[in-house]
Amino acid sequence: MTPAMLPAGTTTSLSVRVGKTLTREFSLDAEFEAAAGIIILFGQSGSGKSTLLNCIAGLIVPDAGRIALDANLLFDSVQKVNVPARKRSVGYLFQDLALFPHLTVRQNVQYGLAKAPSAVRKKKVCTILESFRIGHLMAGKPNELSGGERQRVALARSLVTDPKMLLLDEPLAALDAMTKSEIIADLRAWNASHEIPIIYVTHAVTEAFALGERVVVLDNGRVLAKATPQGVLDAPRR
Repeated sequence: MTPAMLPAGTTTSLSVRVGKTLTREFSLDAEFEAAAGIIILFGQSGSGKSTLLNCIAGLIVPDAGRIALDANLLFDSVQKVNVPARKRSVGYLFQDLALFPHLTVRQNVQYGLAKAPSAVRKKKVCTILESFRIGHLMAGKPNELSGGERQRVALARSLVTDPKMLLLDEPLAALDAMTKSEIIADLRAWNASHEIPIIYVTHAVTEAFALGERVVVLDNGRVLAKATPQGVLDAPRR
């Protein structure tokens, strides 16, 4: 199934409304919209952040709702639309990175370009590695790299296929503040020319209010606030 087209005039880059019951004690009922840029999805462990990402990515099927990306309808429970994850053009980076240890940096990054012509693969891989300042590491293996370098390789692999959206599930949690800041700066620079929504999951307050242009606060499966970092900070608590 290919993405269904939305009616003309749609201006929101990403629109999410999902409901999903997981247990008797927990259900997800969340709604938000996001334009291009870094959007922080903030909440404590167990608040439903990863479940929400998995619904957006197509790894979990919501019980109800609607997910649209630009002019493409990815999921709609009423219209019975559910685009498979592999066809959603979504990059997804998990905390464990999942790099192939037996492959070089170049081979890891070009893995998603297997069907592209050789010249195209070479150009795209070189370009994305330079964007994240790891072009000199392309012959290295993951176990030869620092933690920050491995994160850069994983990001490059997620973005080399030109996804329409990027989901980051706490991939930088183990890094020091300076390394994390440098990687985010490079990601912002890359996105300045690509302009896609980047959903960055964290439960760290310092990250939530330092990295994103917008913050969506999730608690027990519900969205409590949607605003700028300062707007969320100033919002009255329930």
